[in-house]
Amino acid sequence: MQVGQRSGTVEIWSGDQRIAVHPRAQCTGQRFTMPGQWKGLPRGDGRPQREALAVQAPVGDVERRFLEVYDLVAAGGVR
Repeated sequence: MQVGQRSGTVEIWSGDQRIAVHPRAQCTGQRFTMPGQWKGLPRGDGRPQREALAVQAPVGDVERRFLEVYDLVAAGGVR
């Protein structure tokens, strides 16, 4: 089994067969799994693995605003 990175992705190879491609993590502890990744493999307690219920979606740029803007919106002053 070999693991390598390329252009923001991580590739996992078994011999000459690429078996998985994931986005590269952007922060410590971030995990990515593929649908079916754990299929057929038992957990340590003998129960089957559960599939993830959600996936991380890329986020665009977030606009920065002063907190006063939110105060105005909450007061109904900005639409």
